[in-house]
Amino acid sequence: MCMKVNFRILEKGALMKAGCFAITISAALKRFGILALLLSATVGCELSPSEQAAVDQILNGGVSLPTTAELEPVAPACFEEEFVQPEAVVSKSVDLLFVLDTSGSLQEERGRVAEGLDAFVSELPPDVDYRIGVMLAHGSKSKHSGRLFANKGKPLVLDSQTMSLYEIKKQLRTSMLYPVSDWYSDGGEEGLYSLSRAFDADRIAENRAHGFFRKDAALAVVFVADENDICADYPAGIKPVYDPDKLEAPARARDCAGISVSSVYEKLRAYQEERPFLVGGVVYNNAKTMPRYGENELAYGLLELIRMAGGASLDIAGSHYNEGLAEIGSLVTIKLTLIHDFKLSRTGIDDDTLEVFVDGRETSFSYHQENSLVNLSSPGSARSQVSVRYCLLSGEDEASPELPRDDTDPNGDDDRGGKPECTGLRCYGGVIGV
Repeated sequence: MCMKVNFRILEKGALMKAGCFAITISAALKRFGILALLLSATVGCELSPSEQAAVDQILNGGVSLPTTAELEPVAPACFEEEFVQPEAVVSKSVDLLFVLDTSGSLQEERGRVAEGLDAFVSELPPDVDYRIGVMLAHGSKSKHSGRLFANKGKPLVLDSQTMSLYEIKKQLRTSMLYPVSDWYSDGGEEGLYSLSRAFDADRIAENRAHGFFRKDAALAVVFVADENDICADYPAGIKPVYDPDKLEAPARARDCAGISVSSVYEKLRAYQEERPFLVGGVVYNNAKTMPRYGENELAYGLLELIRMAGGASLDIAGSHYNEGLAEIGSLVTIKLTLIHDFKLSRTGIDDDTLEVFVDGRETSFSYHQENSLVNLSSPGSARSQVSVRYCLLSGEDEASPELPRDDTDPNGDDDRGGKPECTGLRCYGGVIGV
């Protein structure tokens, strides 16, 4: 019985031997200066004299490689890494933190947020253990910066296990309507600074001692503001709204060194580790509906953080706060169980070649080169397939260091946990075009 086997010879002498071959040369092709032969072999047959002569010619120098051919430059290696979203496991413990702009112009809107708390809670599972806290968007000159806040004699943490929803709404409304202001931060417009301060060692220990920022809880942060954050960078070509009190510039110079959207996001991610978190906002997110008087502004800085953390923003100019708060509540119970950050296994990646697909559809993302982290704002759903394709920069190759992998599953139900997983030909590398 004879079996046909096709294979390609890329170099002189690259012959496969298996029993006895009957070989006929069918074609000679030249590519990149290397002679390639397509050979057909029949296993288990005697060689004829002419076939033996053809083999001898190849092995004894009948095929010579050019020594002066100029080879095309080798393109960077390209790879595809695949991830699988975990099952949708609803978080049974949720900490909800409202970070308030304490300007007097927002009193009515803050009250409406408290009144709409029912819509948020209605989206949570009936047996969820949730706690609510308030933090003021104050700068370094305020003792309230980075700390939980409540009016005198009121609890700092509103606990669903010991308080009714009616009691929680009543206490939250009081804190929302009557917060302390911060003159040094133009009324209290340093939400990024205050939230970042909350995760410093002294503040986090203090807040956790009050029963907040629990180690087993998902975390939802909701900003309430009617301006940009003082520590935010304006987009190119955007002129800041006039600041009649001349307080924003000194506050920015005093407090904002080292504070950015990315730095705050990294603090959140580092503290939560594998526990889910979400950032939302009741802010101006639409230039068409934003009032054109006073110091009202789009929420630069806060909107970027919300997008980076895969959250949702509610237009503070709208009238349907319940719908927006319900959406945030839904995200807490569903989207918070999904992975938004995917750490790639290689460094030296060419940003321009990055492509991300969720269940086969290309999706938007942000890439943090310093830690090879891809962040998705729309991560799909439970068991969604996430594919990240990229090439290395010119000069980088397989010697590019691979980042350490951690195959620990945060949900304990498989060995993936959203970490890089290359399977079969979907993780490929090498010379392009060969």
